[in-house]
Amino acid sequence: MQALPRLRNLRALSSLKEAPSGAFFVTSLTSFHICAIINSNNIVVNGKTYQKTNKFIMTVNGGGNRLKFMEKWIFEHQPNQIIYGKWDDESKEKYPDNFVERGIVDLQDEMWETKFTFIPAFSYKSKSFVTQKFWKMLYYGIIPFVDKNGYDIDHLLPIPDFFRVENPDEMWKKIEKLENNPDKYIECLKYFYKMLLDDYFNGKYIKDVFEPWIKKYDK
Repeated sequence: MQALPRLRNLRALSSLKEAPSGAFFVTSLTSFHICAIINSNNIVVNGKTYQKTNKFIMTVNGGGNRLKFMEKWIFEHQPNQIIYGKWDDESKEKYPDNFVERGIVDLQDEMWETKFTFIPAFSYKSKSFVTQKFWKMLYYGIIPFVDKNGYDIDHLLPIPDFFRVENPDEMWKKIEKLENNPDKYIECLKYFYKMLLDDYFNGKYIKDVFEPWIKKYDK
């Protein structure tokens, strides 16, 4: 069964349309959110224009072996990369300029201005485990990469193989490839946005999943 996106901190996206001018629109079920992707560097949200100029963002809390994971996947390639989230004092002492304790709700501008992110494995003991972050990143127009050997190995999420990477080198090379090919980047972004189906947010998906079981046992 495909993992279901959670709605906390999200406005439900409902439809995707192509405007005559070529602008790309996503509208919400509640009509509060209107997003137009004009080109690879501009995104309009509720009338406010953001420059999609920030290449990469990381929003993740510490714990377990995540510091070693950040060192391998992020700091070795982007030494000045900021990691947003809650981390222990030892991690912040080792990298005093890299950890900032801010949640996604406090990073609205930064999120809308970013193109790519990496979703780390929750635990390498549970490689099939998936999180809501995949869907949350899509909402902000952020394309996620994942570790193919540690995150969603059962392919519960509809992530194309291109974005399931073997190692950090592969991920950063692919990011640069998309950075240097704006048309391909927009094509990928549209592909991801189309994953946000109406049924995920209007109740039909949940109804279709649970109704047979409710009928079976509610006798």
